[in-house]
Amino acid sequence: MDLTNGKMSIRQAVCLLLLGLGAPSLRVIPNYVSIYSKQASWITPIIASLLTILLIYTWANLFNKTKKASLYEVYKMIFGNIVCNIITVFYLIWAIALTSLYLRMYGERVLGAILFNANLPAILAIMC
Repeated sequence: MDLTNGKMSIRQAVCLLLLGLGAPSLRVIPNYVSIYSKQASWITPIIASLLTILLIYTWANLFNKTKKASLYEVYKMIFGNIVCNIITVFYLIWAIALTSLYLRMYGERVLGAILFNANLPAILAIMC
């Protein structure tokens, strides 16, 4: 976060968004897509990349128009007060759910690769 005013900038939000979108798209989505698409699952990363580039372009334009505003202030300008609060709550819930999913996936990977007989909740507690 920006230490001068305690706000998250649009650029920092874009970085978090890219990190948040990158890991599940590389780990989870190809497994589910390959079940249904069989031989055409090679097209999934291409479509996901095009949509991600479109999203990045949109956020970059938003960043260029509102350089000094925080993410919350930008949402407030676009959507209004009530919808901005709802979006912010959903964003926080999504971030918590995604973080817990990543923690669970990493814990299962540690159990499968290194600690075969360990208890998963104990591993997750140690990682937190």
